Amino acid sequence: MKSILSKVGYKVYAQDRSPTGEIFPLQIKNVDAVSSPEKIATLLVNAGHPPTLLKVEKEDLEMYFLRSIKEIGGALN
Repeated sequence: MKSILSKVGYKVYAQDRSPTGEIFPLQIKNVDAVSSPEKIATLLVNAGHPPTLLKVEKEDLEMYFLRSIKEIGGALN
């Protein structure tokens, strides 16, 4: 699915599987994808890969800060 979305210009972020085999969701941060998620759904369905879950999450300032600190290796104690 990542390659399908990337081919049409979306920046897709994906983490590897966890050590327990858990699959992490794909993330698309393009403004177009956030404002019109139905375009993503239609694209995937037409490509034969209907999504099992599609949701828009908006990040508040606190979550942005915590994620930013974690990404640069800071401790959240």
